[in-house]
Amino acid sequence: MTTELRRPATEPAERRPAPSVGAASRRLASMLLGSTLIVAGLLLAGFLWSDTLVHVDESTTTHDAVPRVVLDLTADGNVEVRVHDADEIVVEQRIERTIGGVDASQEVVDDALELRSQRCGWVSGPLIRCSVSFVVTVPSTTSVVGELRHGSIALIGLEGDADLRTGHGNIDATDVGGPLTLRSRHGGVAVAGAQDALLVETSHGSVTVTDVVGPTDVSSRHGSLVIDGAAGHLTAGTQHGSIEATRTTGDVIALSSRHGSIHLRPTVAPTTAEVSTSHGDITVVLPADAPPYAITTNGGDRAADLAVATDPGADRRLDLRTRQGRIEVRYAAS
Repeated sequence: MTTELRRPATEPAERRPAPSVGAASRRLASMLLGSTLIVAGLLLAGFLWSDTLVHVDESTTTHDAVPRVVLDLTADGNVEVRVHDADEIVVEQRIERTIGGVDASQEVVDDALELRSQRCGWVSGPLIRCSVSFVVTVPSTTSVVGELRHGSIALIGLEGDADLRTGHGNIDATDVGGPLTLRSRHGGVAVAGAQDALLVETSHGSVTVTDVVGPTDVSSRHGSLVIDGAAGHLTAGTQHGSIEATRTTGDVIALSSRHGSIHLRPTVAPTTAEVSTSHGDITVVLPADAPPYAITTNGGDRAADLAVATDPGADRRLDLRTRQGRIEVRYAAS
């Protein structure tokens, strides 16, 4: 008798299906979303904490009138200068700080009121407040000079001259009667209603000029230039940006750009206009009653489109040059 021993059959191990790419992506997305929400919550809590701990100190100081106000401001903060009829200077000062102190001072030295501020040191950031702002009300003939390193400046109604510079901030000047010199490294400049000579320079920022009377010289390295209403000689130049000059009435106009188009639309036909760009189109729209011009063009490989009366012997001259772009001269619709 033979006994056959049989081993029980071994069932194969259960295979688990490999996770799909879609499931892995959903898990990763869920983890990223959770992390983002946590970070957002922490930032929101930080901002709320910062607002809760911020200290605000406000003061108003009155000084006898002096011919000049000098700004030497390194702390964050803005400045507004406006005018009144009183023979005094009123300074409204606002300090915002989270921790530590802010060094700010007002002092009359000789014929000038000097406003100074210092940054709070290395402690700075979105959760740390440290700023000093001023509203300065002066007699209209007061001059304003100086620099803000981290803030914007606004001038309103000043009849005296102004020579101002910002490191990081915009400059706005409205209805200023005296000569204006405005410079910004990183910020735009806007001027409206200036009545005297205007010089504007910015490294990174656009310039907008509206209804100015005196000779105007504006420039930017990286930014567009818009001039809408200029009665005096106009010079405008930018390295990277377009130029639009409209409602001009001056005799002499010079516009230049390296990389950008230029549009000129004078209200009164200028005696001389020089317009040049390396890379961009040039469009000149003359008044419908403009006399003939002697026109010189250099439009690279494109012929200029001159839909106006020309006369090589004319006293009025247009010099239009572009390396890569088209040139068009036409009359405004009557």
